[in-house]
Amino acid sequence: MPSFGLLAEKQKDRVYVFGEEGFIFTSPYVLTPATSRNYITILITIDSNGFLIGETGQMKSVRAAIVGCQVSRSLAAVDVKLVSINITPAHPLFAPLAAVTRDAIHELSPAVHREYDADLEELFVGSLPSARIQSLFHSIVGNAAGCLGIRCKPPCYREDLVALLQENPALTLGELADELKVSYATASRTFMRTFGLPLRSYQFSARLHRCLNMIADAKRLTDLAHDAGFADSAHFTRAWQTAFGMPPSYLTNKTQCDMRGF
Repeated sequence: MPSFGLLAEKQKDRVYVFGEEGFIFTSPYVLTPATSRNYITILITIDSNGFLIGETGQMKSVRAAIVGCQVSRSLAAVDVKLVSINITPAHPLFAPLAAVTRDAIHELSPAVHREYDADLEELFVGSLPSARIQSLFHSIVGNAAGCLGIRCKPPCYREDLVALLQENPALTLGELADELKVSYATASRTFMRTFGLPLRSYQFSARLHRCLNMIADAKRLTDLAHDAGFADSAHFTRAWQTAFGMPPSYLTNKTQCDMRGF
């Protein structure tokens, strides 16, 4: 059985990409075995049916859940209106969310999304106005953080680290330590505390998410793989499949998937 797209004739999958901070994926059909992702995922169903999530053999029916970064889970959402809100390490709330959701799948209260159900319905069918889509993404991520008791603000120096990484995406820990005028070990701890994962993991995730943005801009996959620094398109496709659970070509197949960037 395919993991995605089986009900595309009934309702296309949709992807909405928000710069480097995350993306939303909607689908009436997702069936994946034990997998883990390099981002934090909020899963919501906006109809009366729940979806099954958990470890293989220990699946639970829920209507909303948050899955921590690199947490293994199986997912069965068949003929339901599934909305998957994905938060990348570049998002300011990634690190505090990662600290709370590490090594676990948390069921969420429907209060996380209840006030936005009408917008989520429109998002699912592709009719929500562009001006409201990005706001919806940030509102639900903020609500999920609140439900999990997260009130802290990102560290004041986070923006300085983001600026350094934008200026030099291949920044090493040694170079970061020099910039911060601290030891190598302190630079490593500071980065981990600020972003919720090590520098190299952050850079790899950011690299793939830049590719997602380039796909949204209709860039050819062969050019995209080269520009992103992959040895060849086969290497890029393997890395992408591991990170996102589907081949990059799936997102460019207009009969199955609609994709928009913001």
